[in-house]
Amino acid sequence: MAFVKLTFSNNKIKKWKYALLKGEKDISIRDTSLFYCFSVDAGVACLFDAKHLKKAKSLNQNEWNKSFFLQKPKYESFIAKNHNIEAAVFETGYGDGCYATFIGYDEKGQPSQILIDFGIIEWWKKSL
Repeated sequence: MAFVKLTFSNNKIKKWKYALLKGEKDISIRDTSLFYCFSVDAGVACLFDAKHLKKAKSLNQNEWNKSFFLQKPKYESFIAKNHNIEAAVFETGYGDGCYATFIGYDEKGQPSQILIDFGIIEWWKKSL
C-alpha cells in the first residue's frame, strides 16, 4: 500500500499541507530535509475521529491490542468496531517507520481529504 486517503468531501483540492500538531511550524511539503511524520510500530497504524480517539485512549494495553491489532484482517485495511470505538486500521507501506500525513484543502480553505504517505512513490520529485 502506497497511501491511505480519507475523504471528507468531493470538493477539488486547491492546496496540500502537512497535518500539524499544535506548535509545529508550517513547512513546504516538498522540503526533503525536514518533514513531519508519525511513528509506526508493528507495521500497523489507525485513524480515529476525536470522539473515538478519546475512548481509545481510555483502554488499557490488553484491551487496545485485542480491539485493533490482534484481529486478523482479510485485507490490508479494515474498520475495527470494538468497545463502541470505530477506527480505520491499515498496514503501512514498508512496515515500521515514520510516515507523513497531509491535509488537502478546498477553495474555501476547508479540509477535504487526509492523505498518509508511506514513502513508496517519490511524488515530491514530480510537479503537483
